[in-house]
Amino acid sequence: MFNKFVNKANFSVKHQAGPTQYNHAMQFFHWAAGGSILACLGLVQYKQSLPAKTDEEKKYVGNLMMLHKSFGLIVTGLYFPRLAVKMVS
Repeated sequence: MFNKFVNKANFSVKHQAGPTQYNHAMQFFHWAAGGSILACLGLVQYKQSLPAKTDEEKKYVGNLMMLHKSFGLIVTGLYFPRLAVKMVS
C-alpha cells in the first residue's frame, strides 16, 4: 500500500556518498576535542567525590579545577581551526 503511494507521488531520492575516511587533520581535531571533553567530565565527577575539608585537600581540588578549565580551553581553542579544516576539506 505504501509503495503505491510512493510510486504515485513520484519521489526521487538521491543518496550522496559521504567520505569513507576523514583526513588526518580532522581525525586529530575530533579525537583531541573528544578526549578533552571526556577529561573535563571525568575531572568534575572526581572532584565532586572528594571531601576537600583541609587546606591540602582544597589545594588538590583547586588543581583539578585548573586542569578542568585547561581542557575546556583546549576544546574552545580547537574550534576555529577545526572549522577551517572542515571547510577546506
